[in-house]
Amino acid sequence: MVISSSLATSNLTHRARIQPGPCVFCQNAYEAGNRHSRIARAIEHAHERMHVYARTRQYLSPDAARRNPPWSRGMLSVMDRIRETVLAGYQAAADDLAVRYEQPSFERVHAHTAHLYPSSPSRALDVGAGTGRDAAHLAALGHDVVAVEPVDAMRQRGQALHGAEGIQWVEDSLPLLARLNDIGPRFDLITCIAVWQHLTPGERASAFEVLASKLAQGGLLVLSLRRGPAPAERPVLPIDVADTVYQAEHHGLRCVLQKDAQSLQARNRNAGVHWTWLALRAGS
Repeated sequence: MVISSSLATSNLTHRARIQPGPCVFCQNAYEAGNRHSRIARAIEHAHERMHVYARTRQYLSPDAARRNPPWSRGMLSVMDRIRETVLAGYQAAADDLAVRYEQPSFERVHAHTAHLYPSSPSRALDVGAGTGRDAAHLAALGHDVVAVEPVDAMRQRGQALHGAEGIQWVEDSLPLLARLNDIGPRFDLITCIAVWQHLTPGERASAFEVLASKLAQGGLLVLSLRRGPAPAERPVLPIDVADTVYQAEHHGLRCVLQKDAQSLQARNRNAGVHWTWLALRAGS
């Protein structure tokens, strides 16, 4: 890809001055499978393109955006294929994952951060809600809960298991959460558990912007960051914790807790998976 050094204002409404080309390296990185270092390099290779697109898309007409895609054909392909692989992997494993997700209690999973959660009824958003274990617990405490889950099989199991709890289920996903734009006021608590590892660096930056915009003043955003390997059918991308905290601070979120923890699932723990929990406070 070639990015022009000058973005003339007269041309922005017609063309983003981005000339896409094939990206064989990115194609190969994905074909290599779930090898973190190669995928990371492929994502870094495309990182600047994402930011160029973010800076210029406001000037593009819909037709111009279609004619001038922000990524090369190779990068668009690898991004789409990673996302498709992740969603299909969760869809196919929904029966097994539903059992595994429901086994540990909310108290065990959120042991490091629960003391920071609102003690009185508040608005809560569970992003990547899975089968609704956390959403159901928050609803039982009296919170008004919205559960976001993009995988049909997981969302349907959650509705079947916790349909009586009064949870509002939404089919949506990061980084945009576009379907939440018309859902009530901002949230006092947002949990995003075991999601961040499936987002690219560019998507994480966009996700922080969106999540911060949906968080009430003084509200709490909780992230669990997966560290370590993952099944090839649900590939993950590496996470730099320090960079994650830096990005959060850039969006007005102050880190009030950072805690490393072993995985609660024996098979993941034996494979070397561990987690870093972050609690991020808005506007304080």
